[in-house]
Amino acid sequence: MRYSQFISETNVGSQTISYNLLTPKFVEGDPDALKPKKIKITAIRIGKNIINDLILLASFFVSARTKALSDQITITTNIANNINFI
Repeated sequence: MRYSQFISETNVGSQTISYNLLTPKFVEGDPDALKPKKIKITAIRIGKNIINDLILLASFFVSARTKALSDQITITTNIANNINFI
């Protein structure tokens, strides 16, 4: 294998993106063109977020009282299973 072939096969390509390409464009005559759009969220999504927050809060208090590493791993595993269950 030649060195140039090795370089071409192992070279990782990258691309830069300008922040200016991601921002909204000004439209003349539309004063709301640069305002961010409203986020649509459902009641189910809000409920899941609240439940996840409560689970994390409860786990924080439990793990703060736990000293053994194996108990902390068990608690973390239970939290991950509960979040996946939701």
